[in-house]
Amino acid sequence: MGSPYFPCGESPVNRMFSSLIGTLLIISAALGLVLSLLGLMATLRYTPQLTVMLQGQAQLAESVMDTTAQGLEVASQALEATYLTIQTLDETVQTFSQSITDTLPLLESIGDVVGEDLPATIRSTQTSLDSAQQSAQVIDSVLRVLTAIPFFPGDPYQPEVPLHVALGDVARSLNGLPQSFREMQNNLVKSSANLATAQSDIQKVRREVVQVKSNLKQAQDILQQYQQTALTLRNQLQGLRQAIPNLMRWASLFLTLFWLWLAMAQIGLLTQGLEMTKRKATAREG
Repeated sequence: MGSPYFPCGESPVNRMFSSLIGTLLIISAALGLVLSLLGLMATLRYTPQLTVMLQGQAQLAESVMDTTAQGLEVASQALEATYLTIQTLDETVQTFSQSITDTLPLLESIGDVVGEDLPATIRSTQTSLDSAQQSAQVIDSVLRVLTAIPFFPGDPYQPEVPLHVALGDVARSLNGLPQSFREMQNNLVKSSANLATAQSDIQKVRREVVQVKSNLKQAQDILQQYQQTALTLRNQLQGLRQAIPNLMRWASLFLTLFWLWLAMAQIGLLTQGLEMTKRKATAREG
């Protein structure tokens, strides 16, 4: 049988512990209810503002992606123009190199003609002129004799420059040509060597131009990839911006249900705490 001071066999320590737990439950439930109420109010109040802010941020990011795509398009067009210029330069260099390639054999042929064939022709001409000079000298003598005969019709043969002298002068005037032609051949050989060196340098330039073209092509491909990525991100951000209101409505609904569930759970704790406190009061009355 219980004592009049400890009804139902419950000790003062147990009643004190039960009262403490009940009080803590009431305080916890009260704080939970306040938190639920504040969370519910914040959810209902700030959801529209947060929706507008998120849409603004998404639109800003979308604008950045759009601007980036436009900048990449401008850079791609500039690279395209540069590539076309380099392509024209490559074709020009290739044509010039081919012209030098075609000119080298011609210079060699001209050098052979000037240095060998023409001097030989001049020597042969001088030999022929020497023979013609001897014959002309005989002819001049005959003509002088014939025209000196009395009663010869016509004027005496007395040219200012006899034919054999004129032929001799022509033959002597050709003496310097072989040397001039040989010097010309040497100059052509030097020019040919210089052109060969220039062609080698041109080929080096063309290889560098081809490398630049390859680098520009790779840069164009990379820019196109980045541009496509920027456009894809812009489209994704546009879709996200349009979906933000629905997402925020669902998030608001979820948070509202969560806060209501938390409030109901706190009501249960509050009821339990009140029962434990009430039990202590009843025990005191008994």
